[in-house]
Amino acid sequence: MRAKKILFLNFKRWSFLLLASWMLSHELLYGVELKNSERRPTDFMTIRQLMQKFPRENVEKYLRDFIKSGNPNRMAGQLGHLGAKNYLLGKLSSISKVAPAGLAGTSNVVVDEFIPDIDWAIKKYESDFNQKVAGKYPIDDPVYKVWNTFTLNIKETLRSLKEVKGSNLIWEKQGYKNPQQVLAIGAYYDSVAMSKESYMVQLGQAIEGADNNGSGVSILLSMAELFSQMEFPFTIRLIFFDFGEFQSLGALSYAKKYLEDAKERASFLGYIDLLMLGHDSLSTDKQKKNGNMKLYLRGKLNAGYKQDSNLADKLVAAGKMVHPGIRFTPMPNDFDVSGHLHFWDKGVAALLFSQDWEDDSNEVRNHTPDDFVESLNLKTLSDAFYYIAGSVISFANNVTK
Repeated sequence: MRAKKILFLNFKRWSFLLLASWMLSHELLYGVELKNSERRPTDFMTIRQLMQKFPRENVEKYLRDFIKSGNPNRMAGQLGHLGAKNYLLGKLSSISKVAPAGLAGTSNVVVDEFIPDIDWAIKKYESDFNQKVAGKYPIDDPVYKVWNTFTLNIKETLRSLKEVKGSNLIWEKQGYKNPQQVLAIGAYYDSVAMSKESYMVQLGQAIEGADNNGSGVSILLSMAELFSQMEFPFTIRLIFFDFGEFQSLGALSYAKKYLEDAKERASFLGYIDLLMLGHDSLSTDKQKKNGNMKLYLRGKLNAGYKQDSNLADKLVAAGKMVHPGIRFTPMPNDFDVSGHLHFWDKGVAALLFSQDWEDDSNEVRNHTPDDFVESLNLKTLSDAFYYIAGSVISFANNVTK
């Protein structure tokens, strides 16, 4: 009798632990339960409803957990960088494993290791200095001195990373109809600390890198959580790029590997880059407005402008219908910061969702310890997620009403 009682108690205990474990993983991975009709939405109302099921707090939680995993900083070659990579891998693997059964289109995670093209990056920094500084300022000018110091220091830093491999982390949701077609969305996950006086890299400096680029990473993780429960006619590829702080070498590696062939480029629907989407302040905004962000694309005189604008028009039109609480104004000015540049070089459509760099830039805090979570506008961050994710869902399902 005693043995039966112990067995019963043990059974109850393990049942409770299994239930608690399931509930915990369920809570951490899925803040939303979708109806079958929401997995392939056909109208804006359904998309708005399913987006509203995703708690704003989930985006913030992803942001805080990601930053914590990468302490004290996420610079390539540092322990924090490895911690952030392992956190992302664990979270993405869990999302894929716990995805609802019976969905069309499987999801999987790939670690795409690469050797960073350090020599290319060094030449690019030298070229930028020669074109933008050396020919415009005398050598005794303070601007020349600062950027010369920066260029020499960044080259030295890059040389120290020659033995460090990079890892792009790819979460993919295969399309049920045209899996060969790919829409890619990306954000880089590394960070770097720099002195605002000398612009030199500060290797030992602890920084959260909340806006740059924890904000982009948190939105990408939220997308993985939501998209894992949905079905798409084409493949959605979410890419967490490495070495983003050094001429976007992770994006360069990806573009070389996956977009070199003309057939691959023909089936590539476009790339969406997510960068610094947490800063939005009335005090620093020249227009004294909240929620006015930017969507950067190639200039109107650029041969690739039409490709970018076609994609941008569709996403903006859908975003306004799905989540009008934030605005992303298209800016065709060849904005030359972040990984979208390497996709432009391959002749495919590419866009950058970011802060308003012209009227409300977070440049003062960028790359410093002042770029921490509490300095961000967390409502704008979650609004950006709703807008961008909702517009992608609309675009994928050809929703127009």
